[in-house]
Amino acid sequence: TDDNVIDIYDYADKIRTPQKKDKIAVIYAEGPIMYDENTGNNIAITPANIAEKIKQLKKLDNLKGVVLRVNSPGGSALSAELIYQMFSELPVPVYVSMGSTAASGGYYIAMAGDKVFADKSTITGSIGVVSAIPKVQKAAGNLGIDSSSITKGKFSDLYDPFVDLSDESAERLRTSMLETYNEFKSRVQKNRGISADKIEEYAQGKVWLGDEAKEIGLVDQIGSLDDTIQIMAKDLKLQSYSVEEVFVNED
Repeated sequence: TDDNVIDIYDYADKIRTPQKKDKIAVIYAEGPIMYDENTGNNIAITPANIAEKIKQLKKLDNLKGVVLRVNSPGGSALSAELIYQMFSELPVPVYVSMGSTAASGGYYIAMAGDKVFADKSTITGSIGVVSAIPKVQKAAGNLGIDSSSITKGKFSDLYDPFVDLSDESAERLRTSMLETYNEFKSRVQKNRGISADKIEEYAQGKVWLGDEAKEIGLVDQIGSLDDTIQIMAKDLKLQSYSVEEVFVNED
């Protein structure tokens, strides 16, 4: 019957290629971390983009683990926290492979990993928070440009470039940055098991190379993306597995 008929080429492929049921998924996080992808930047990491990639994981049968490949100088702290939460909530192990750069927000999202790998020269850490608010009132005045606005609320004009930053507004900004900085350090402390004092010593925006980060405990191991995948398979005792690269569904 037709049920017992198979094309000779399909049969040959089945003989040559063992059926691999278990899967390890690789998700790429490349570029600056932004909240909104409509910024004119063709390559960016956003919560929406990562959420879509994680959604694709549900289509993979027998998913055993996820490798997150990070190559990012950082960016939006809020976006980094949202992405950190997404990977922290996955029901399978997450290993992180850091590329040439995993700094600031890039390192932040890496803290969702059960194990963290870096190359020897990976720019790592930069545990800190920076905020810049351009103020152009004086320069605009020199050019004869004036601006008026209607605001409601004590700090509603904080980000208005035509309004000078008051002492009270500057203090509010410093407080907000300190809260974000402390949250960042808490994520690192939880993941790395390092004391708060040591975290502060390694933080303050300092940048480390991968081998230095390994020495002080900011990463687990030196290794490439392939090394990370192979070690995950070994840790999970996978005898036969396939690697699935996850991309955003354009349909």
